[in-house]
Amino acid sequence: MPVIKIMKWDLERLLGKVLSIDEILDYLPRIKCEVDSISEEGEIEYEATHDRPDLYSVEGVARSLRSFLGLGENKYQLVDEGLKAYNKGVPGRPYIALAVVRDLDLDDESVKQMMQLQEKLHMTYCRRRRKASIGVYDLDKIKPPLYYELADPSTKFTPLDESREMTLKEILTNTVRGKEYGYIIANWEKYPILRDSEGTILSMPPIINSEDTRVTVETKNVIIDATGIDPKTVIDMVTIMAYNIAERSRGKKIVFVEAIMPDNTVLKAPREKGVTIEIDPSKVNEVLGTSLDIEQMIKLLKKFDYKITNNQKEQLIVTVPPYRVDVKSWIDVAEDIAMA
Repeated sequence: MPVIKIMKWDLERLLGKVLSIDEILDYLPRIKCEVDSISEEGEIEYEATHDRPDLYSVEGVARSLRSFLGLGENKYQLVDEGLKAYNKGVPGRPYIALAVVRDLDLDDESVKQMMQLQEKLHMTYCRRRRKASIGVYDLDKIKPPLYYELADPSTKFTPLDESREMTLKEILTNTVRGKEYGYIIANWEKYPILRDSEGTILSMPPIINSEDTRVTVETKNVIIDATGIDPKTVIDMVTIMAYNIAERSRGKKIVFVEAIMPDNTVLKAPREKGVTIEIDPSKVNEVLGTSLDIEQMIKLLKKFDYKITNNQKEQLIVTVPPYRVDVKSWIDVAEDIAMA
């Protein structure tokens, strides 16, 4: 299971509540985070289950505890500003999804958490970048719309943590990330890039981002992308990143982006809501060995941020939070009822 590191003071800041060590040791396992250690400096190290990637950073933990402890609703402002990106055709990794988060208030710890979430997703759901890769960029340093396309190996930009421009070919052989992940695209005649309308290169997926669009503590607005071989995965990754990063937004403002495919179909992200699932309360009670009534189930489900769509004696219809990619059927919902 992925090992995640967060700071106690940062969790408390996001949660709006001071927690004792005993409370942390009690609460975190209830949301599928097994605490390994808490240092004297307040660093909490925990293992998150592989099926809850939304818990791979402190923002997801704070959001989950907020609901679980009844400290308030998790509300986000989702806005359509007409933002578009253009997928010009990258046959080996044909899909891209994007989203924007605005009005951020960042510091060193929040940037660190953002990068941790990105890398933990890369190592797990993205299959070490083979299935998908993620980028986060300072939106105010670029000029939309963005273009996802193939470029000649001689194309140049300054990779992250480097001080000079390199060709795409050089990046594969002369950077740490290039040496680690270059094999994914090494045999391609041309390489994928993400650029803006003025030609500024944001990244070379799935290898490395650009130094010119680096996210810093001064960043107020970010654009997130995920590219890969599966449309659902890239939307999932952008959705998790957007909702977690939005915990740092003063208005929790997330902006949709439409990615126009080569055939003019549209991949829109992030996901506004999760799947809707019909539940038979009698089956839930049978599986759990309980005798809960509808109202008790609703109360328990709200601890995990479910929205109740329909409430009848023999049927309960719920909508899953958009960042919960693990919930696929009523049995998953029953598990959350049991944990609550």
